[in-house]
Amino acid sequence: MVDPQSGQVREFPTPPQLGDTAELYDLAFDAQGKIWVTSSGANALLRFDPAAATWQAVSIPTPGSAPYGIILHSGTIWFTESAPDANQIGRYQPG
Repeated sequence: MVDPQSGQVREFPTPPQLGDTAELYDLAFDAQGKIWVTSSGANALLRFDPAAATWQAVSIPTPGSAPYGIILHSGTIWFTESAPDANQIGRYQPG
């Protein structure tokens, strides 16, 4: 996160339970200002709340799916599962 006034950069590490290889890729913002990212290392979608500096993980049911791309549309999260055995588009509806 970059403070436009000072130019200071603040980084937010992924939580330890996701391991050292969270392998974060694309990100998207939801209507509440939360940031969603794909994590190939955790085989999950991750939601980051910048105000609270907290993470939430949503596991992808396809083992080793290697999620990369992500987009939010009308409250639905769409993402790619790029592993050769997956090779599909995933969808997640936050509750």
